Amino acid sequence: MPRYLLPLTALFLASLAQAGDMPAAKLRSAVGTVLQKGGAKGWLTPVLHDNIPAGVRLVTLPGARGVLEVKEGDVRLILAGNAPDMSKSPLLESVVNLQKPAAGLDLEFALERGRVLVENHKENGPAKVRVHIQDKSLDFDLMDKKAVVGLELFSRWPAGAPFQKNPKADHKPVGELIFLVASGKAQIELNKEKNPLQGPVMYKFDTLRGREGPLPLAKAPAWVNPALAQSDASQKIQAAVERLRRDIADKGVAAALAKARASADASDRAVAAMSGAALDDLAVPLAGLKDKGKEVRAAAIAALVHAIGRSSAEDVKVYHALLADKLKVGPAASVMELLHGFNDEQRLRPETYETLITYLDNDQLMIRELAAMNLYALVPQGKSITYDAAAAPDQRAKAQAAWRKLIPEGQVPKMAN
Repeated sequence: MPRYLLPLTALFLASLAQAGDMPAAKLRSAVGTVLQKGGAKGWLTPVLHDNIPAGVRLVTLPGARGVLEVKEGDVRLILAGNAPDMSKSPLLESVVNLQKPAAGLDLEFALERGRVLVENHKENGPAKVRVHIQDKSLDFDLMDKKAVVGLELFSRWPAGAPFQKNPKADHKPVGELIFLVASGKAQIELNKEKNPLQGPVMYKFDTLRGREGPLPLAKAPAWVNPALAQSDASQKIQAAVERLRRDIADKGVAAALAKARASADASDRAVAAMSGAALDDLAVPLAGLKDKGKEVRAAAIAALVHAIGRSSAEDVKVYHALLADKLKVGPAASVMELLHGFNDEQRLRPETYETLITYLDNDQLMIRELAAMNLYALVPQGKSITYDAAAAPDQRAKAQAAWRKLIPEGQVPKMAN
C-alpha cells in the first residue's frame, strides 16, 4: 500500500516544473479563489478567464472554492477549501499542480493535499483523468455527463505520536485518501483492473489499514454542494472567507492577511490564522494562538495540527517557529506534545490529567488553551465546566478547581477505564 499522504518529493516537483508555463486550464472563479506560486514574485492572483500554466503550485485557501476549466470546458477541476465549521474533516486548504495531459487523457494533475472535485462536461464520451499522489498515480474515468468525482487527501499524526526534534526515517504521519463518486457513473483503475462505480460511493485508502471499499453512500457528502446546507457558524466563516478573498483581489495576499489579522471581527482573524498556515507563514497561526478570542485560538490550533500532520519535517518546522517566536525550549516542547494529543495508554495515566489541569494556569496563553482543548476531548463529562484560557486568573482558578474535583489527584476519569 503506497503512502499516499506523504508530501510530494522534490524529484516529483522538479518533474512538474519542467512543464514550463504552457496553459493547462482557465480560471472560472473570482480572483482570490486560486493563488498561484510565483517564485520570487510571491503569490500571484489570477483573474477570471486567465490562463493557468502547468507545473506551478496552486492553492485554494481554507473555506474558499476555486474552479478551473480544462479542454475548452469539457472538464472542470474544483479546488474545495474547508474550515472546521464547514465540515468535520481535518482538511483545510487544497493544493494542486496541473500537468500537460498525457496522450489519451483529458486532465492530469498532482494533488498535494486537500479536496478537489472533477466534473465531466463533455457532450459525449468519458472524461479520462490521472492524479499523481507523491510518486504514485491513480487513473479514473468519468463515464457520463452527470459524473462528479471527488478526492480528499490529508495526513495526520496518530494521537500520542511523540514529537521528535530529529525524526527517524520511519517517523511519519498516517496518510488517508478518499476517492468519492458523488454522482453519475465512473470507473477507477486498481491493480490494473477497471472497477465500474455508480455514485454515491467511495473508497478509502489508508497507510495503516490499506484499502476499504467500494462503500455505498446514502447520499453525497454536503461539502460537494455546500450551498444546500449551511449552519450559522459556517455562514459566518464563509462571510469572512469572502472578505479575505475581496481584499486579496484589491490589495494582494500579504496586505489582505495583515488586514484580516488586525480585524475587530474574530471570524476574520480565525480565517487569517488558517490561511497563514496554508501559505506556510507560521507566524500568523502562532499569533492566533495568543489571540484573546477563543474562536481564533481554536482556528489556529486546527491550522497547526493540520500543518504538523503534513510530515515530520513540517512538525519540526512548527517547533522551530515556536522558538523563533521567543518561546523557550521547555514550553515549546510542551506545545508540540499538546498538538500531538494523547493515545489510549496515556489516557489511563493519572499524570496525564494532573499535567493538563496544572497547565490550565500556565503563564503561556497557548499552553492553557491547548491543555483545555485536550481535557475537553479526553473527558466529555467535563463539558459543563466553563473555562476560558484568556479569562482573568480568578476565573481560571475556579475552573481549575472544578476539574480537580472531577478528576482527583492520582485518579483517572471513569470513562477512561
